[in-house]
Amino acid sequence: MKAVKVFGTALLCVSLVGLMGAVPPSHSDGLKASQTDSTSKAKSFVGSWTCSASKSEELPQGQGKLTMSVNDSPTFSKDGKVRASGNMTLKSPKFDAKWTMQGGGSWRVAGGEFCSTLAELTMEAANADARRLEEQMGRAMADSIPKGQESCEEIIEASATRYVTKDKKAGVITRCTRK
Repeated sequence: MKAVKVFGTALLCVSLVGLMGAVPPSHSDGLKASQTDSTSKAKSFVGSWTCSASKSEELPQGQGKLTMSVNDSPTFSKDGKVRASGNMTLKSPKFDAKWTMQGGGSWRVAGGEFCSTLAELTMEAANADARRLEEQMGRAMADSIPKGQESCEEIIEASATRYVTKDKKAGVITRCTRK
């Protein structure tokens, strides 16, 4: 369980910060976001999106695979604020832990990257496996997610109705569609 705890917390820290403030498309012609200026990109960020991200890794010593999935609905405002709600799942051969989450923060565009800062996050264990995992960790899952630290993701695809970003450190791909 120690390996699960370390991997899960590290993966969550990297992935949730980016996902709770995921980047919308920069324009409608399908060009890469880095090909336009930051001001024009920011204008098209305003609105509501549906996003998903997941990552799987093999656990050590043949313990199986750990998969983290996040489904999220961020809404970006023109003043650079973001609010989001969604759910997260951590699944392995030994557990299928689920949480609901809500949060908020700020966002900005810097060249071909979207940068966000998570200011607040509330997560509630949605099943017994999540409650057991938090008990084994000795803290609530939300306490494992850093707040107040800016995280930037590369914009790898953007259109008027869809965008894709990549967290360079964790390799997590986030896919979003406009609501």
